[in-house]
Order: sequence, then structure tokens, then C-alpha cells
Amino acid sequence: MVCWRAVSSRVEIEAIRSASAIRQFHRCRAQAEPPGLTVRGGWLAGLALVLALSAAPARALDDEHHSLFDPVPEDELRPLCADNPGFGLPPCIVDAGHVMFEFTAVTATFANIGGVRTQNYAIGDVLLRVGLTETLETFASWTPLNIYTEKSGASPQSDSATGSIGFGFKQSLRNPDGEGLSIAAELAIEIPTNGENIAWTLALPVSQAFGDDWTLGFTPELALLPNTLDGGQHLGGSMAVSLSRAIADFNLGAEIYVAKDDEPTGAIRYATANFSVSWQPPKNENLSFDIGADFGLNAATADVEIYCGLSRRF
Repeated sequence: MVCWRAVSSRVEIEAIRSASAIRQFHRCRAQAEPPGLTVRGGWLAGLALVLALSAAPARALDDEHHSLFDPVPEDELRPLCADNPGFGLPPCIVDAGHVMFEFTAVTATFANIGGVRTQNYAIGDVLLRVGLTETLETFASWTPLNIYTEKSGASPQSDSATGSIGFGFKQSLRNPDGEGLSIAAELAIEIPTNGENIAWTLALPVSQAFGDDWTLGFTPELALLPNTLDGGQHLGGSMAVSLSRAIADFNLGAEIYVAKDDEPTGAIRYATANFSVSWQPPKNENLSFDIGADFGLNAATADVEIYCGLSRRF
């Protein structure tokens, strides 16, 4: 899901208006820290692992001939492949000729920095994913409204902004239905609505299903992000590791997410522990509802974030 990062001071509202591309980065508040290891080393290690895994033989597909204009029949649809909830990306691909509509009603982020309390509300986040072939999908995303409030004295200050517009493609490298060992590559671009610099991200989501109940997820992501204070760009990177379990019609998820934003003024590091629950109605294989809560694990990350939404396949 595309989210806005909470900010540590009102002067960052202009930076919010041109929010950078890493979707997970938008959930965190910025606080400069001393530079450390660059994001490239860890991300390249993840890339090497993904490439090694994708070289192994994959299970053959029986329906590779389907496309955007020759949709997969209803009785041959794969299990629902939703991007929500969580920071990690699913490597599964939307069925060819079908659309996945994902809507997050509200994402509320709360932080307290040195007595300055901030609240950030992302309203009506929308993600549309379209299956082009059995192994390729495209997507577009937009957050129509973000409301920011800061209170450091007697009277709070607030502002609002419209989110960036995102586009991208995801190509399956192995098992596009998400079964067994599933791997994909996703390239995305986000265009700020105020005309500031665009941002790019490359992610390599991996998942390993263990039977019908347990799934382990792994998402390394590298980004080229606009600088906060000038027109330049810099690197950022993140890693999400998740474990989920299906119980009846519910799916319970736990995730650790870490990220580094190599701003020229000082590296910014984020870390969260995330928990989510999704529910799929027993007689509707095309619909799911989700709620989640994320908890900051370091000083640069928002204290708490909660969200709720739904996913619907057409």
C-alpha cells in the first residue's frame, strides 16, 4: 500500500507533498542519524540469493496462454493474491485479464518526539493491479488525502496534502501463483503531484509456502529517492521478513521491517514490528478484509501505526 511518512516537524510538510517512492518509507518519521553501512551491501546480498533461488526449476503452468484480452476463467482462478497487509510485497501475480482493487480506508500514524506530538492520517489509499499475462502484472496507486497535525504547545498546527501517483510492473520469476517457492521482480515509479523529483524502486519479493498453513516472506528493496532539502537524489533500501499462518478463513501475519534512507544530511534508519490479520469470507474467494498495527523499534520510526482495508478481485 502507498502510505505517507509521518514527519518530525511542520517544516517537512513540503517534503510530504513530494513523498518519495519507497512505500514503506512513507510510514516513518525522519530523524537524521550518523552514516553507517550503506544499503547496497545488504540489498545486493538479497539480490544474489533471489537470483540463485530463481535458477532452480519451477513448477510448470498449465494456463500460460491467458492474457489481458483472454482472461483466466472464473473456475481456474488462483488463490487471492493481495498486496495488503504488511510492508513486504507478495511475489504472486494477479490472474491474467483480472483486476485487483485494494483500498485502505485510513492509515493513522502517531509519534512523540521530545514532547512534540504528531498525528498523520492517510485517507482512501487505492492500489489497482491488473494481470497482463500469467506472469506479468501492472499497477497504479494513489493516496488522495493526507492530514498532518503537530502539537507542541497550546494550539496544534495542521496541514493536508495529496499523495504521489505510482505506477509499475511486477514480473514473476518463479511460481506466479505463490505456491511453493515463489519469486518476482517489481519495478515502480512514483510521481509527486507537486512536480518535484520522481522516485524509483526495485523490489525482489520471495515467499516460501510450507503446506497449506505457513508462509515465509522476504522482500529486499532498493530505491532512488529525492533529497529532502534540494533537487538531488540518493539511495535508500529496505528489507521485510514476514511469517504468516492461515487458520480457517483468517490469515495471521507477523513481520520485521528495517530500512535505511541515505539522505545527504545524514542517514535515516527505520525499524518496525508489524502484526496483521486478514479475513476472507468463506463463500467469496475474491474478497478479503485486513487490519494491522505497526510498532516503531527505534527513535527514527513512528511510535504506532494502525490501518484497515479490503481487497477485491474482479
